[in-house]
This record gives sequence, C-alpha cells and structure tokens, in this order.
Amino acid sequence: MIAFLDIQTTSNNYKLASIVAFSVVVIDDERIIHSIERTVKPLNVLSSKEERYSGYSNSELRSQNCFADYFAELVEILGDAVVIFFDKFSEMIWRKSLREIGFPVNKSQQIIQELLIRKGILDQKTSLDSLCNLLKKDTSLNRLGLNANVLAAIYTEYVLADNGSEAINQPVADYKVVTDFDNLPKNPGVYYFFDSEKAVIYVGKAINLKERIKAHFSSKIPFELTLTESTFSIEYKETGNELISLLLESAEIARLKPIYNTQQIEDILPWTIESRIDKKGIFRIFPKEKSYSDNHHSISFNRDSVITKLKNLALQFSLCYRFLGIERTSGSCSSPLCKGVCKGIESREAYNQRAQKAFDSLQSKKESYFLKLPGRVKSEEAFVLVKDGVYEGFGFIPLEYPVRSIADFEAFIEPYDNTYFTNRSIHQYMNKKGIVKYNLP
Repeated sequence: MIAFLDIQTTSNNYKLASIVAFSVVVIDDERIIHSIERTVKPLNVLSSKEERYSGYSNSELRSQNCFADYFAELVEILGDAVVIFFDKFSEMIWRKSLREIGFPVNKSQQIIQELLIRKGILDQKTSLDSLCNLLKKDTSLNRLGLNANVLAAIYTEYVLADNGSEAINQPVADYKVVTDFDNLPKNPGVYYFFDSEKAVIYVGKAINLKERIKAHFSSKIPFELTLTESTFSIEYKETGNELISLLLESAEIARLKPIYNTQQIEDILPWTIESRIDKKGIFRIFPKEKSYSDNHHSISFNRDSVITKLKNLALQFSLCYRFLGIERTSGSCSSPLCKGVCKGIESREAYNQRAQKAFDSLQSKKESYFLKLPGRVKSEEAFVLVKDGVYEGFGFIPLEYPVRSIADFEAFIEPYDNTYFTNRSIHQYMNKKGIVKYNLP
C-alpha cells in the first residue's frame, strides 16, 4: 500500500512553516482506495506575506479544522502505507507537524524529486508546476497542496517505469552511478559494486572516492582481481566525512551481506548487565549476551568490557564477585572489599541496598549527545546522534534549520542499529580526531 502526500505551507522556512493545505491519495493493488483534500486553520493569523506565499487567505481558512482535528482520519487512511512526498521539505514539515501533536513518524526514503534525479529525468530540484511542464504533462494542477493525485501519476509513470514495485525497496537519495572514473569526486563516501545480475557484491568506504575506487582496478592482489572481474557496475554515495562513511558502510554490509565482504557480515551480539533477586533474596548483578532490542541498563559489545565494568562496581560499592557473576565458586569470593555476604557475615538487606545503588549508577551515566561533522556541501552540516548511550543514526542538516533538542533531529536523521562496529567506529573516531561532543537534555 502506497500513500502520496502533497502539502502547502505558510513559508519555505522550516522553523516558521506550518501546513495550510494537504491532500492524500492511497493506492493498493493499483487501485485508489482513499483520496482526500483538506485545508487547515492555522494556529496564528497569517501575515500578508504568508497569505501570498501559501495562496490561501485568512478568511477562507478561518472556518476550517486545525491540523490536530484531522489526526484520527489520517491514522485510519494511512495505516502502514509507504508514504511518498514530492520533496524533502514537504516530508520534514509533515513529520514536524505530526510530532507537534504527539505522533512521531519514521523518516521517508521515498522522495519523488530525488528518485527522478537518480533516474536522470531531473538534473536539479524544481517545483511541481515546473516538473509538469518539463515532462510535458497535460495536467491542470489544483490549488497548492492539493495535488497528491498528480504525484501518484508522476511516480507511476516515471519512477516505476521499467522497475515495477521493486523501486520501493531500492536505495534512492544521493546515490550516483559511476560512468567514468575521472569524474568521480575526491570526497568521503560509500561505494557499491554490482554484478551482472544487479546484486551488490561489495560495499566499501573511502576518504577519497576517486582514489579508492580506482585503486581496486589497478591492484594486482588476487582478491581485488577476482572482485573487479565480477563487477558489472558501480554506485556511490557521498557522506561528507569519514565517520559517516564508516557507519554507513557497516550498516550496508549488515543489510546487503555482499559476498566479497567477509569481516562484518556476521552479527556480533552485545553483552548487557542485568539484575535479579535470587532464591535466597540476594540482589544479583550479572553479565548476559542478549540482543540490543532488550535495551538494558548497560550495553557493551564483548564480555571482557562488561567484566571490567562489574569489577569497577565491586570496588566502588564493596560488592561480592560471586553475586556479580565474576566468580562461580561455592564458597567465599576473592573480592578484596566484599563485606562477607557470601560467607553469611553481612546481611542481605545491607548488601542489596549497595548492589541496587551500583546497578542504578549504570543508568545515570548514560549520555545523550551529537557529533557535529562536515556535510556533503557547504550549505549543510552532518551529525551523528547518540541517545541514552546508544547510537541512533546520522543525518544532514541545512545550515538554516536550527536544532536544539533530540526531537529536532528527527526530521533529518537516518536511523540505524547500534552494533559492535558502529560503537567501535564512533569511539575510535572520537579518540583519534578529538571530536567535541555536544550534550543534549
């Protein structure tokens, strides 16, 4: 099920813009099952400049519903549909508007402008009206924001052409096809080698895309010779900086599992620190290998680092090695500061109180921060977001859009899983480059 969504706003400024009109067309099995057009009463009276920009007047909007009043209708008709927008700005404003009424939504990877640029139909961003003129479509556009039906027609005719429904799952934004090595950029990025069946067989990252890709084809190493002989086409995506190249490469290898990438394909599950009350009433803290989705207090990616944390807790809170899962002896433990709970000398109530404080301290030490990095072009900055000590993903923010909280990043972030490789990449890069962390509330 696919939903096409067109909107009109009061401004082209992300911070100030609000929706005054929108339309939705939902298609399932090539049939339109929902089609709506709505105008929206703004929270504040529009200025004359906003009236001119939006094409809507205060007098005609005054009697309409507020955006929040359409929430129930939107939830019902959109459901689990893949939502497709004309441009990135529309997608960001839509997400901001839903977030303001308490309904966060995932970032869309389906932007018609970007899809058409990737297919070579467009060479730069343009308006819907200009696009229709370029495509020589005999289309009478409705009022601004009420043209979801036109988006559906353009997507069906030009995006899905020769691709079928598989286009929904293909990478879309910012990917470029290599046609000439000499025209490759000398910028950081991630590149993809495809075989004759259009399957990705290798994913790599580079500080200099041109030099790295050319190096594959000039190498005499047997692995490189086999790889390049199997390569039929190449695509790449610029990232603006080395860290995002590392993070994207790791995520793409995990997602695509290319046959010539061997180091990162196997998933490495993290070790967590958990707690429970045992049959004797002792508050136990212990290491356990689990999936990240369990989201426990402390997450690391190898057992040794977890054991080191537990030993530090033992020293800081005078805890017992046996009840920390460090030792499995039946008698007393070897912890130098244990007060004798394992010997029956210390009461379990006294021990449990300290153990609970130790476990709680793990949670209190989690940080939320972002790293500010160079963008792909001068008009943007890149960021990597860590929330409560867990890597959330990365994104690119135009310089004119202010961000001051985690919620502000949601319009721009590309979410990715926290893994051993992402965790290691972030910390090693920070140590090597001396990157400053910007703390978030």
